[in-house]
Amino acid sequence: MASCSSVMIMATANIFRWRKTQRRVISLLNALFDAGGATYLIIWQIGESLNASFSNLMVVYLTIAIVLLFVLTYLWKVLEDKKHSWRRSSNQSKKNQKCAPPQQTVGDVIIEPGDKDYRIVFENSERQESDIELIHREQEHDMVISLDDDEENSLDASLEGRETKSAPEEDNSESSNHSKGELEVSSEATSAPGYIPISQRSECQQACSSQYVVLCIFFSFHYLKNVYTLTTARNFLGDLGDDEMNNKYLSAFMLLTSISIVGLPCIELVISKYGYHAGIQCINLLALAHGIVQISSRNLNIQVIGFVIFVMYRAFIFAVSFSFLSTFVSGAVVGKLTGLMLGAAGIFSLCNIPLGTWPIENSDSNNPFFYPHLILTVMVFPCILLGEYLGRGIRREKAAMCESMQD
Repeated sequence: MASCSSVMIMATANIFRWRKTQRRVISLLNALFDAGGATYLIIWQIGESLNASFSNLMVVYLTIAIVLLFVLTYLWKVLEDKKHSWRRSSNQSKKNQKCAPPQQTVGDVIIEPGDKDYRIVFENSERQESDIELIHREQEHDMVISLDDDEENSLDASLEGRETKSAPEEDNSESSNHSKGELEVSSEATSAPGYIPISQRSECQQACSSQYVVLCIFFSFHYLKNVYTLTTARNFLGDLGDDEMNNKYLSAFMLLTSISIVGLPCIELVISKYGYHAGIQCINLLALAHGIVQISSRNLNIQVIGFVIFVMYRAFIFAVSFSFLSTFVSGAVVGKLTGLMLGAAGIFSLCNIPLGTWPIENSDSNNPFFYPHLILTVMVFPCILLGEYLGRGIRREKAAMCESMQD
Protein backbone atom coordinates (compact mmCIF):
# COMPACT_ATOMS: atom_id res chain seq x y z
CA MET A 1 0.00 0.00 0.00
CA ALA A 2 2.80 2.42 0.88
CA SER A 3 4.57 1.71 -2.42
CA CYS A 4 1.42 2.32 -4.48
CA SER A 5 0.71 5.51 -2.55
CA SER A 6 4.24 6.81 -3.12
CA VAL A 7 4.04 6.15 -6.86
CA MET A 8 0.69 7.97 -6.98
CA ILE A 9 2.20 10.88 -5.07
CA MET A 10 5.01 11.18 -7.64
CA ALA A 11 2.54 10.95 -10.52
CA THR A 12 0.42 13.69 -8.96
CA ALA A 13 3.44 15.97 -8.49
CA ASN A 14 4.49 15.35 -12.09
CA ILE A 15 1.31 17.09 -13.27
CA PHE A 16 2.76 20.41 -12.17
CA ARG A 17 5.43 22.08 -14.23
CA TRP A 18 7.80 23.91 -11.90
CA ARG A 19 9.99 21.98 -9.50
CA LYS A 20 9.15 24.17 -6.52
CA THR A 21 5.48 23.27 -6.90
CA GLN A 22 6.35 19.60 -7.38
CA ARG A 23 8.41 19.59 -4.21
CA ARG A 24 5.63 21.15 -2.17
CA VAL A 25 3.06 18.69 -3.52
CA ILE A 26 5.30 15.71 -2.70
CA SER A 27 6.02 17.01 0.81
CA LEU A 28 2.37 17.76 1.54
CA LEU A 29 1.01 14.43 0.26
CA ASN A 30 3.65 12.45 2.17
CA ALA A 31 2.75 14.34 5.33
CA LEU A 32 -0.95 13.67 4.78
CA PHE A 33 -0.16 9.99 4.26
CA ASP A 34 1.41 9.95 7.73
CA ALA A 35 -1.55 11.88 9.11
CA GLY A 36 -3.77 8.99 8.00
CA GLY A 37 -2.37 7.07 10.95
CA ALA A 38 -4.67 9.09 13.22
CA THR A 39 -7.80 7.91 11.36
CA TYR A 40 -8.57 5.07 13.75
CA LEU A 41 -8.10 7.33 16.75
CA ILE A 42 -10.53 9.87 15.29
CA ILE A 43 -13.11 7.16 14.49
CA TRP A 44 -12.79 5.80 18.02
CA GLN A 45 -13.35 9.27 19.51
CA ILE A 46 -16.45 9.77 17.30
CA GLY A 47 -17.78 6.39 18.42
CA GLU A 48 -17.28 7.32 22.09
CA SER A 49 -19.11 10.62 21.70
CA LEU A 50 -22.02 9.17 19.66
CA ASN A 51 -22.22 5.83 21.50
CA ALA A 52 -21.90 4.09 18.13
CA SER A 53 -20.13 0.81 17.55
CA PHE A 54 -16.67 0.92 16.00
CA SER A 55 -17.61 -1.64 13.33
CA ASN A 56 -20.56 0.47 12.09
CA LEU A 57 -18.40 3.56 11.88
CA MET A 58 -15.79 1.61 9.94
CA VAL A 59 -18.44 0.53 7.41
CA VAL A 60 -19.41 4.20 6.89
CA TYR A 61 -15.76 5.16 6.58
CA LEU A 62 -15.09 2.39 4.05
CA THR A 63 -18.14 3.41 1.97
CA ILE A 64 -16.96 7.02 1.81
CA ALA A 65 -13.45 5.86 0.89
CA ILE A 66 -14.74 3.69 -2.00
CA VAL A 67 -16.93 6.50 -3.38
CA LEU A 68 -14.01 8.94 -3.23
CA LEU A 69 -11.75 6.39 -4.93
CA PHE A 70 -14.07 6.07 -7.94
CA VAL A 71 -14.62 9.83 -8.19
CA LEU A 72 -10.92 10.61 -8.01
CA THR A 73 -10.09 7.84 -10.51
CA TYR A 74 -12.54 9.38 -12.99
CA LEU A 75 -11.12 12.89 -12.46
CA TRP A 76 -7.60 11.52 -12.89
CA LYS A 77 -8.58 9.95 -16.22
CA VAL A 78 -10.07 13.25 -17.41
CA LEU A 79 -6.88 15.07 -16.42
CA GLU A 80 -4.65 12.53 -18.18
CA ASP A 81 -6.76 12.72 -21.36
CA LYS A 82 -6.39 16.51 -21.42
CA LYS A 83 -2.66 16.21 -20.82
CA HIS A 84 -2.19 13.74 -23.70
CA SER A 85 -4.35 15.89 -25.96
CA TRP A 86 -2.20 18.93 -25.19
CA ARG A 87 0.98 16.98 -25.90
CA ARG A 88 -0.36 15.66 -29.20
CA SER A 89 -1.29 19.16 -30.34
CA SER A 90 2.09 20.44 -29.22
CA ASN A 91 3.93 17.71 -31.15
CA GLN A 92 1.81 18.39 -34.22
CA SER A 93 2.65 22.08 -34.02
CA LYS A 94 6.32 21.22 -33.69
CA LYS A 95 6.11 18.94 -36.75
CA ASN A 96 4.38 21.66 -38.74
CA GLN A 97 7.08 24.12 -37.81
CA LYS A 98 9.79 21.73 -39.03
CA CYS A 99 8.02 20.95 -42.32
CA ALA A 100 7.05 24.53 -43.13
CA PRO A 101 8.98 26.20 -46.02
CA PRO A 102 11.23 29.20 -45.32
CA GLN A 103 9.22 32.29 -44.54
CA GLN A 104 9.73 36.01 -44.52
CA THR A 105 7.67 37.96 -42.03
CA VAL A 106 6.86 41.64 -42.09
CA GLY A 107 4.62 42.67 -39.21
CA ASP A 108 1.44 40.61 -39.41
CA VAL A 109 2.14 39.51 -42.99
CA ILE A 110 3.87 36.19 -43.71
CA ILE A 111 5.34 35.88 -47.22
CA GLU A 112 5.69 32.25 -48.29
CA PRO A 113 7.60 31.21 -51.43
CA GLY A 114 5.21 29.52 -53.86
CA ASP A 115 5.09 29.85 -57.64
CA LYS A 116 6.44 32.80 -59.51
CA ASP A 117 4.53 35.27 -57.43
CA TYR A 118 4.59 35.06 -53.65
CA ARG A 119 1.43 34.16 -51.84
CA ILE A 120 0.48 36.57 -49.06
CA VAL A 121 -1.02 35.03 -45.99
CA PHE A 122 -2.28 37.14 -43.13
CA GLU A 123 -1.85 35.59 -39.73
CA ASN A 124 -2.33 36.75 -36.22
CA SER A 125 1.23 37.29 -35.02
CA GLU A 126 0.26 37.03 -31.39
CA ARG A 127 -1.15 33.54 -31.91
CA GLN A 128 1.95 32.49 -33.84
CA GLU A 129 4.23 33.65 -31.03
CA SER A 130 2.18 31.75 -28.46
CA ASP A 131 2.49 28.56 -30.57
CA ILE A 132 6.25 28.99 -30.76
CA GLU A 133 6.45 29.54 -27.03
CA LEU A 134 4.32 26.41 -26.41
CA ILE A 135 6.70 24.32 -28.52
CA HIS A 136 9.78 25.68 -26.78
CA ARG A 137 8.32 25.10 -23.34
CA GLU A 138 7.35 21.51 -24.22
CA GLN A 139 10.91 20.84 -25.38
CA GLU A 140 12.34 22.36 -22.21
CA HIS A 141 9.88 20.70 -19.81
CA ASP A 142 12.20 17.95 -18.57
CA MET A 143 15.08 20.40 -18.44
CA VAL A 144 13.13 22.83 -16.27
CA ILE A 145 12.50 20.18 -13.64
CA SER A 146 16.24 19.70 -13.16
CA LEU A 147 16.97 23.36 -12.47
CA ASP A 148 17.17 25.07 -9.11
CA ASP A 149 14.41 27.50 -8.21
CA ASP A 150 16.68 30.50 -8.64
CA GLU A 151 17.40 29.37 -12.20
CA GLU A 152 13.79 29.42 -13.38
CA ASN A 153 14.13 33.08 -14.30
CA SER A 154 17.30 32.20 -16.21
CA LEU A 155 15.35 29.69 -18.27
CA ASP A 156 12.76 32.30 -19.15
CA ALA A 157 15.55 34.66 -20.18
CA SER A 158 17.00 31.89 -22.34
CA LEU A 159 13.65 31.25 -24.02
CA GLU A 160 13.19 34.95 -24.70
CA GLY A 161 16.64 35.00 -26.28
CA ARG A 162 15.63 32.15 -28.62
CA GLU A 163 12.42 33.84 -29.68
CA THR A 164 14.26 37.00 -30.73
CA LYS A 165 16.79 35.29 -32.99
CA SER A 166 15.50 37.23 -35.97
CA ALA A 167 16.48 40.56 -34.33
CA PRO A 168 19.61 42.46 -35.47
CA GLU A 169 22.97 40.93 -34.74
CA GLU A 170 23.84 43.45 -32.02
CA ASP A 171 20.69 42.61 -30.05
CA ASN A 172 21.45 38.90 -30.43
CA SER A 173 24.94 39.20 -28.99
CA GLU A 174 23.67 41.36 -26.15
CA SER A 175 20.89 38.88 -25.30
CA SER A 176 23.31 35.96 -25.56
CA ASN A 177 25.80 37.56 -23.19
CA HIS A 178 23.04 38.36 -20.73
CA SER A 179 21.71 34.80 -20.86
CA LYS A 180 25.15 33.27 -20.41
CA GLY A 181 25.88 35.55 -17.50
CA GLU A 182 22.76 34.39 -15.70
CA LEU A 183 23.54 30.73 -16.28
CA GLU A 184 27.13 30.85 -15.10
CA VAL A 185 28.10 28.18 -12.60
CA SER A 186 31.04 28.01 -10.23
CA SER A 187 34.24 26.26 -11.18
CA GLU A 188 33.51 23.34 -8.86
CA ALA A 189 30.21 22.71 -10.66
CA THR A 190 31.73 21.96 -14.06
CA SER A 191 30.77 18.69 -15.69
CA ALA A 192 33.08 16.29 -17.49
CA PRO A 193 33.36 16.75 -21.27
CA GLY A 194 30.67 14.78 -23.07
CA TYR A 195 28.64 14.30 -19.88
CA ILE A 196 24.95 13.79 -20.67
CA PRO A 197 22.37 14.86 -18.05
CA ILE A 198 20.63 11.83 -16.54
CA SER A 199 17.17 13.02 -17.59
CA GLN A 200 18.26 12.96 -21.25
CA ARG A 201 19.41 9.32 -21.18
CA SER A 202 17.43 6.16 -21.89
CA GLU A 203 15.28 4.58 -19.17
CA CYS A 204 17.81 1.83 -18.49
CA GLN A 205 20.69 4.30 -18.31
CA GLN A 206 18.76 6.49 -15.88
CA ALA A 207 18.08 3.48 -13.63
CA CYS A 208 21.76 2.46 -13.75
CA SER A 209 23.18 5.95 -13.19
CA SER A 210 25.41 6.31 -10.14
CA GLN A 211 23.29 9.18 -8.82
CA TYR A 212 20.16 7.02 -8.77
CA VAL A 213 21.93 3.95 -7.36
CA VAL A 214 23.49 5.96 -4.52
CA LEU A 215 20.12 7.57 -3.75
CA CYS A 216 18.56 4.09 -3.57
CA ILE A 217 21.21 2.95 -1.08
CA PHE A 218 20.81 6.14 0.97
CA PHE A 219 17.02 5.89 1.03
CA SER A 220 17.07 2.15 1.79
CA PHE A 221 19.07 2.62 4.97
CA HIS A 222 16.88 5.41 6.30
CA TYR A 223 13.76 3.48 5.33
CA LEU A 224 15.17 0.53 7.33
CA LYS A 225 15.75 2.73 10.40
CA ASN A 226 12.28 4.24 10.07
CA VAL A 227 10.57 0.82 9.87
CA TYR A 228 12.65 -0.60 12.73
CA THR A 229 11.75 2.32 15.00
CA LEU A 230 8.03 1.98 14.27
CA THR A 231 7.86 -1.81 14.63
CA THR A 232 9.88 -1.99 17.86
CA ALA A 233 8.47 1.12 19.55
CA ARG A 234 6.11 -0.81 21.83
CA ASN A 235 8.77 -3.26 23.01
CA PHE A 236 11.44 -0.57 23.38
CA LEU A 237 9.24 1.75 25.44
CA GLY A 238 7.85 -1.21 27.39
CA ASP A 239 11.42 -2.17 28.31
CA LEU A 240 11.83 1.37 29.67
CA GLY A 241 8.74 1.00 31.88
CA ASP A 242 5.92 2.26 29.68
CA ASP A 243 3.86 -0.92 30.21
CA GLU A 244 3.41 0.01 33.87
CA MET A 245 2.02 3.41 32.74
CA ASN A 246 -0.69 1.94 30.45
CA ASN A 247 1.44 2.67 27.37
CA LYS A 248 1.08 6.43 27.81
CA TYR A 249 4.35 7.19 26.03
CA LEU A 250 3.58 4.77 23.19
CA SER A 251 0.28 6.59 22.59
CA ALA A 252 2.12 9.91 22.52
CA PHE A 253 4.68 8.50 20.08
CA MET A 254 2.05 7.15 17.67
CA LEU A 255 0.09 10.39 17.83
CA LEU A 256 3.17 12.49 17.06
CA THR A 257 4.13 10.38 14.05
CA SER A 258 0.78 11.24 12.46
CA ILE A 259 1.43 15.00 12.56
CA SER A 260 4.65 15.10 10.56
CA ILE A 261 2.99 17.88 8.54
CA VAL A 262 4.50 20.27 11.09
CA GLY A 263 7.87 19.59 9.49
CA LEU A 264 6.86 20.99 6.09
CA PRO A 265 7.94 24.60 6.79
CA CYS A 266 11.37 23.38 7.86
CA ILE A 267 11.74 21.26 4.71
CA GLU A 268 10.70 24.17 2.51
CA LEU A 269 13.11 26.53 4.28
CA VAL A 270 16.11 24.19 4.04
CA ILE A 271 15.64 23.27 0.37
CA SER A 272 14.70 26.76 -0.80
CA LYS A 273 17.60 28.44 0.97
CA TYR A 274 20.35 25.81 0.89
CA GLY A 275 19.33 23.25 -1.74
CA TYR A 276 18.82 19.48 -1.82
CA HIS A 277 22.34 18.72 -0.60
CA ALA A 278 21.49 20.40 2.71
CA GLY A 279 18.15 18.58 2.84
CA ILE A 280 19.90 15.22 2.38
CA GLN A 281 22.39 15.97 5.13
CA CYS A 282 19.55 17.10 7.41
CA ILE A 283 18.17 13.56 7.12
CA ASN A 284 21.52 12.22 8.36
CA LEU A 285 21.69 14.81 11.15
CA LEU A 286 18.21 13.96 12.41
CA ALA A 287 18.92 10.21 12.23
CA LEU A 288 22.10 10.73 14.23
CA ALA A 289 20.35 12.86 16.86
CA HIS A 290 17.51 10.35 17.19
CA GLY A 291 19.95 7.45 17.60
CA ILE A 292 21.93 9.31 20.27
CA VAL A 293 18.76 9.92 22.30
CA GLN A 294 17.84 6.23 22.06
CA ILE A 295 21.20 4.87 23.23
CA SER A 296 22.13 7.58 25.74
CA SER A 297 19.18 7.48 28.15
CA ARG A 298 16.60 5.07 29.55
CA ASN A 299 14.46 7.92 30.86
CA LEU A 300 11.04 7.98 29.19
CA ASN A 301 10.81 11.77 29.49
CA ILE A 302 14.08 12.09 27.54
CA GLN A 303 12.69 9.76 24.90
CA VAL A 304 9.93 12.30 24.21
CA ILE A 305 12.67 14.49 22.70
CA GLY A 306 13.47 11.52 20.45
CA PHE A 307 9.79 11.35 19.43
CA VAL A 308 9.88 14.94 18.18
CA ILE A 309 13.15 14.36 16.33
CA PHE A 310 11.74 11.20 14.75
CA VAL A 311 8.67 13.09 13.48
CA MET A 312 10.95 15.58 11.71
CA TYR A 313 13.13 12.72 10.49
CA ARG A 314 10.19 10.91 8.85
CA ALA A 315 9.01 14.11 7.20
CA PHE A 316 12.47 14.78 5.73
CA ILE A 317 13.12 11.20 4.53
CA PHE A 318 10.20 10.89 2.15
CA ALA A 319 9.73 14.52 1.13
CA VAL A 320 13.40 15.17 0.33
CA SER A 321 14.18 11.78 -1.23
CA PHE A 322 11.18 11.70 -3.57
CA SER A 323 11.32 15.37 -4.58
CA PHE A 324 15.09 15.08 -5.17
CA LEU A 325 14.56 12.05 -7.41
CA SER A 326 12.23 14.06 -9.65
CA THR A 327 14.94 16.69 -10.24
CA PHE A 328 17.39 14.51 -12.17
CA VAL A 329 15.27 11.85 -13.91
CA SER A 330 12.77 12.46 -16.71
CA GLY A 331 9.08 12.74 -15.95
CA ALA A 332 8.34 9.69 -18.11
CA VAL A 333 10.24 7.31 -15.80
CA VAL A 334 9.97 8.98 -12.39
CA GLY A 335 7.06 6.69 -11.39
CA LYS A 336 8.91 3.52 -12.37
CA LEU A 337 12.10 4.58 -10.61
CA THR A 338 10.14 5.54 -7.49
CA GLY A 339 8.63 2.05 -7.39
CA LEU A 340 12.04 0.49 -7.98
CA MET A 341 13.57 2.56 -5.17
CA LEU A 342 10.81 1.51 -2.76
CA GLY A 343 11.24 -2.11 -3.82
CA ALA A 344 14.98 -1.94 -3.10
CA ALA A 345 14.23 -0.35 0.28
CA GLY A 346 11.72 -3.10 1.07
CA ILE A 347 14.29 -5.81 0.32
CA PHE A 348 16.94 -4.01 2.37
CA SER A 349 14.51 -3.70 5.30
CA LEU A 350 14.67 -7.49 5.68
CA CYS A 351 17.73 -6.68 7.81
CA ASN A 352 15.16 -5.80 10.47
CA ILE A 353 14.70 -9.54 11.09
CA PRO A 354 18.07 -10.09 12.83
CA LEU A 355 17.92 -6.62 14.39
CA GLY A 356 14.45 -7.38 15.74
CA THR A 357 15.30 -10.83 17.12
CA TRP A 358 18.37 -9.54 18.98
CA PRO A 359 16.38 -7.86 21.82
CA ILE A 360 14.15 -10.94 22.12
CA GLU A 361 17.11 -13.30 22.46
CA ASN A 362 18.79 -10.97 24.95
CA SER A 363 15.70 -9.90 26.87
CA ASP A 364 17.40 -10.76 30.19
CA SER A 365 20.08 -8.12 29.69
CA ASN A 366 19.81 -4.65 31.20
CA ASN A 367 19.37 -2.87 27.84
CA PRO A 368 18.48 -5.34 25.05
CA PHE A 369 17.90 -2.60 22.46
CA PHE A 370 21.27 -0.92 22.96
CA TYR A 371 23.25 -2.75 20.27
CA PRO A 372 20.60 -2.60 17.50
CA HIS A 373 20.20 1.14 18.09
CA LEU A 374 23.98 1.55 18.21
CA ILE A 375 24.40 -0.24 14.86
CA LEU A 376 21.75 1.94 13.22
CA THR A 377 23.34 5.08 14.66
CA VAL A 378 26.85 4.19 13.51
CA MET A 379 25.56 3.38 10.01
CA VAL A 380 24.55 7.04 9.64
CA PHE A 381 28.22 8.01 9.12
CA PRO A 382 28.56 6.15 5.77
CA CYS A 383 25.29 7.83 4.76
CA ILE A 384 26.95 11.21 5.33
CA LEU A 385 29.54 10.23 2.71
CA LEU A 386 26.74 9.12 0.38
CA GLY A 387 25.13 12.52 0.91
CA GLU A 388 28.36 14.24 -0.11
CA TYR A 389 28.49 12.14 -3.27
CA LEU A 390 24.91 13.12 -4.09
CA GLY A 391 25.86 16.76 -3.52
CA ARG A 392 28.65 16.52 -6.08
CA GLY A 393 26.20 14.88 -8.46
CA ILE A 394 23.79 17.78 -8.01
CA ARG A 395 26.48 20.27 -9.02
CA ARG A 396 27.54 18.09 -11.97
CA GLU A 397 23.95 17.79 -13.23
CA LYS A 398 23.38 21.51 -12.83
CA ALA A 399 26.51 22.33 -14.82
CA ALA A 400 25.62 19.88 -17.59
CA MET A 401 22.08 21.22 -17.80
CA CYS A 402 23.26 24.82 -18.03
CA GLU A 403 25.76 23.88 -20.74
CA SER A 404 23.07 22.11 -22.78
CA MET A 405 20.85 25.18 -22.46
CA GLN A 406 23.63 27.46 -23.67
CA ASP A 407 24.25 25.18 -26.65
